[in-house]
Amino acid sequence: MESDMDAHIKQRCAIEFLTVEEIAPIKIHQHFLKVYGDDTIDVSNVRQWVVKMHDKPRPGRPCKAVIPHNEERLDQLIHADQQITT
Repeated sequence: MESDMDAHIKQRCAIEFLTVEEIAPIKIHQHFLKVYGDDTIDVSNVRQWVVKMHDKPRPGRPCKAVIPHNEERLDQLIHADQQITT
């Protein structure tokens, strides 16, 4: 029989796959209950992992946030010292 840790790792992998398939967290948890029984992770943990998997950066997607205050400050610094580059 596998350890609890192995079961949890497998469930996290399955959550990643099923999240891409757009399966709801409650449905994922119900499937896990059938397969893993008492070793099933809590539904709140399933929800947390779905959020983490859904928000994962993807190739080609910019990982930046433009904040007007930072943009203004950068412009001020560049105008103050023309040798600064971005």
